[in-house]
Amino acid sequence: MQEPSEEFDPNDTGEPVAGMEPNDGTNLEDVLGQAWDKTHEGGPEPGDEPGNAGPGKDGADASGGKPDEGGDPPQSMEAPANWSSEHREMFSKLDLEAQKFLMDRSQAMEAAHTQRSQEVAPFREVADKWSGYMQQAQTTPALAFDSLMGIEYRLRTGTPAQQMDVLREIISAYGIAPPQTDDGGNVIEPVRDERVDGLMNEIQQLRQQSHGDMQARQHAEMQRQQNTINDFMTAKNEDGTLAHPFFSDVEHEMTRLAQADHAAGKQPDIKDLYDRACWSNPAVRAKLLEAEDRAKAEAARRKRNAGSSVSGAGSPRTEQPRDLKAALSEAYDQMVAA
Repeated sequence: MQEPSEEFDPNDTGEPVAGMEPNDGTNLEDVLGQAWDKTHEGGPEPGDEPGNAGPGKDGADASGGKPDEGGDPPQSMEAPANWSSEHREMFSKLDLEAQKFLMDRSQAMEAAHTQRSQEVAPFREVADKWSGYMQQAQTTPALAFDSLMGIEYRLRTGTPAQQMDVLREIISAYGIAPPQTDDGGNVIEPVRDERVDGLMNEIQQLRQQSHGDMQARQHAEMQRQQNTINDFMTAKNEDGTLAHPFFSDVEHEMTRLAQADHAAGKQPDIKDLYDRACWSNPAVRAKLLEAEDRAKAEAARRKRNAGSSVSGAGSPRTEQPRDLKAALSEAYDQMVAA
């Protein structure tokens, strides 16, 4: 087993990347400033102000460059087109030596940036590939890489006990069933039996079929209950009036009573639920009591009229009063119709 190197430190960030220099003015603002300061070191001498046609004390002309032997004007470099107008204007005011220094510095910075981008491109490509899964796992590329490299390092450099600890952590974290081993530590390969596989397939099919049958029964029962409710809601008397006109008023209470009956192990009955809900609703109960009083008064009136009526020459014939249920229904219908 490979022993860990004494010189290796997982937390060591290493040396600076090749091509990248310390931050001694590596942005454009600082480099321009350095070049500008270099051009104007010591300040202007009397007689060297811009606009003088003659040379300065060192033989330089007004443009800051030294004339060559042929008398040609000093050359000037053009700033890159991707620079801002402010930077290009500042660059144009520099002498040729400062412009060369600045251009060399800018090219070195761009080369270092390109090299750095090429170095991190493979890591960015891998991070983009797994970005969706890392977001689902609520982690970041840095955390994922650090975790995986930590496992790699412990497995390769740890003691046997530490390596087993890592394996146990992985088995626990991913819910992996540990393999069965014999007394010698050898893994026991499971023996596959085609008959067992066939039975497992049949059991799976039976489970799916049972689940489908259960769903079909539940759907049929729900449809039957809905039909019962619709029939009860739209049921009518012989004269065409609704038999249960207060259904919409007590539907919520009927639902509550049905749930209570079901919890108590009692099979709910929609007619019983309606009657109990009507009686427990104060407004509906008042209407029912008023209808009952009218029915009793109507029954008493008919009884008196039947006792005092005489028909023909024979013995007086009394009209048989209708039963209370019919009288209540008739009075109730009259109240609803009003």
